[in-house]
Amino acid sequence: IERAADNPFPVPTDDADDTFDNAWGPTPKIEAAQGFMDLAWNQGLDASLKERLARLGADRSPAVRFQIASRAANFHAQEREFYWKFIDERLQAEKSPAVFAALVRSVVFQNVALAEPDRVVGRLANALGRWPPSKKTKDIVRDAVDCLTQLYVYLGNAKAHLILASYLSNPKQSEAELNQMAFSSAYFLLQGLPGGSSNDSVIRRRARATILDVLTSTDRAILEILELLRTPETPEKESVQKTLQSLLYIIETVGFRLYLNLDISPDLRREDTKI
Repeated sequence: IERAADNPFPVPTDDADDTFDNAWGPTPKIEAAQGFMDLAWNQGLDASLKERLARLGADRSPAVRFQIASRAANFHAQEREFYWKFIDERLQAEKSPAVFAALVRSVVFQNVALAEPDRVVGRLANALGRWPPSKKTKDIVRDAVDCLTQLYVYLGNAKAHLILASYLSNPKQSEAELNQMAFSSAYFLLQGLPGGSSNDSVIRRRARATILDVLTSTDRAILEILELLRTPETPEKESVQKTLQSLLYIIETVGFRLYLNLDISPDLRREDTKI
């Protein structure tokens, strides 16, 4: 494995960071990265293995880095100090949206988020600030905002709530985030039903409040845009109309999730949403 890890292949192209899309072929260094991750999980981390993993995690090839980033949550179960050092260094240095998304998934991993929610929130805040919503970063926004919403709705995490509130105050620039907030909150509308504990009731209340906040913020932004569109000299009219379409999609998302939760259509029935 060590010899394979020192092999020069794969050799990345100049635009590899931008074009990498979670697909790769069998090359020595990629196989070595997978092998070292297996060793880390089965035998634990020693100084030599940590050095190898850190080096592969910073390799020039995004396909090699992805092998480490996508399974980095395993480090948290074995040595938290090494996990956070690796995550912080890679979140700062990573240039590939696909590899960065894999790092975010390792941060929002359930066992990590539940064990250290405040540390997770801090990393997600930085990640969302660095990678604003776009076609290439949609997975980053989806996973990060989903985790923040769950940490607030399920655990009542105040730091996560502060980040979510910032999206509510700026809906026309936060359509993707608001849409994910509504989608993720809807899952908890039936928490503990039928019956349930007093804590379940609190969770349901936070879920309802979050969805209502999203709808109120969205409605306010829609009314402002409609008023703007009545003005003949509206600048960048096409861009404004695109924003309006995104905001209307948020309302559609809420409606569809409620449709699922209320078990209206047998064709769309899911066990986790049945009353």
